[in-house]
Amino acid sequence: MATGQQQNIHLVARWLGTLEKLLEQYAEGSHENFRVFVSAEPSSNCEGHIIPQGILENSIKITNEPPTGMHANLHKALDNFNQVTLSASGY
Repeated sequence: MATGQQQNIHLVARWLGTLEKLLEQYAEGSHENFRVFVSAEPSSNCEGHIIPQGILENSIKITNEPPTGMHANLHKALDNFNQVTLSASGY
């Protein structure tokens, strides 16, 4: 499967119009398994909503919200480390 990837799309705001046009241009005739994955931080205000409507309308959106509560949040954070790393740090 062919895959394109752009991380932290909110950091390239001036380029998003070009990305939208390129995606429209290459959508026709592309391989059926081709996907473009993008990530962005959520915006806290209306001015921060910079992703063009065409990209949003043709996208599957997935959100990752932090766990509720300190206990769940701590477990989620510790899941980022393997047992060797935790053992070496004394935990």
